[in-house]
Amino acid sequence: MTKDLTASGPSRRSIAKGAAWAVPAVSVAAAAPALAASPIAVCAPGTLVVTANCPPVIQLPTADAQQLTFTVTNPAGSGCTVPTDTTFTVDRGGLAGVFVTPLNDLNASVGVLFDTATTGHLTAPLVEGQSVTIQVFPRNLANVAVAQDATFTIDGSSATQAYTIISATLPVLGTTSVALCA
Repeated sequence: MTKDLTASGPSRRSIAKGAAWAVPAVSVAAAAPALAASPIAVCAPGTLVVTANCPPVIQLPTADAQQLTFTVTNPAGSGCTVPTDTTFTVDRGGLAGVFVTPLNDLNASVGVLFDTATTGHLTAPLVEGQSVTIQVFPRNLANVAVAQDATFTIDGSSATQAYTIISATLPVLGTTSVALCA
């Protein structure tokens, strides 16, 4: 019995055709998971809303929540996210007595980290419809008398709050400082 070797198996031409059809199918299948995850849009400068929140009187030092704060809001419907590590600045007009450690202690659970007394960054993304409130007065301000503005700026958006700090020595309380917001 003899076997005809020329008639067995597919031809080189049919293998090439099969390979040509298989390669695009593999490429499309590999790209599908990447297309399923849409990229997150980063907010354009000026998208965020920054508001100053200042009670009429803040006694310094104080352990209560009555502090000068700025609230940063990524508006609902913005369609964007402010990424982690976005930087912000706080200009307190050269106010002395502001240290990084007390600022970070004040904002420990907020999602921000002060790098210096005037700069910091977000430690978590700020998605649309979400807000973060940041305290900018440490509790150890004392023995200063100054009228200043505090300006908070992040990603092209900012807000300013005027205030006056007055220090006084009172017989019952000793030396105390009070911040009056304008």
